[in-house]
Amino acid sequence: MKAEEASVWEESRQNGRRQFVLRKGVVAWGIPMLLMTCFMYPPTSALGFAAMVLWWIFVSAIYGAVIWYFQEKAFAKFSGRHDLH
Repeated sequence: MKAEEASVWEESRQNGRRQFVLRKGVVAWGIPMLLMTCFMYPPTSALGFAAMVLWWIFVSAIYGAVIWYFQEKAFAKFSGRHDLH
C-alpha cells in the first residue's frame, strides 16, 4: 500500500466497516451483478427474483467484508512501517 492509498483508506475506514460493506459491496458491486444476472437469466417468477436478490445481497456483503479485511491488513502492514503524519 502506498501513502496515497493509505490516506484514502484512512478516510474510508472512518465511516466504519458496515458502511463500507454496504457501499462498496452491496451497492457498488452487488446491484450491478444483480442487474446483469437478471438481464442474462431473467427470473421466471417473483420467488425466483426474490431468491436472486437475496443471493446477491449475501454474496456482495461477503465480497465487501473480504475487501475490508484485506485493506485493513495492508493498512496495518503499511502503518507499522511508516508514520502517516
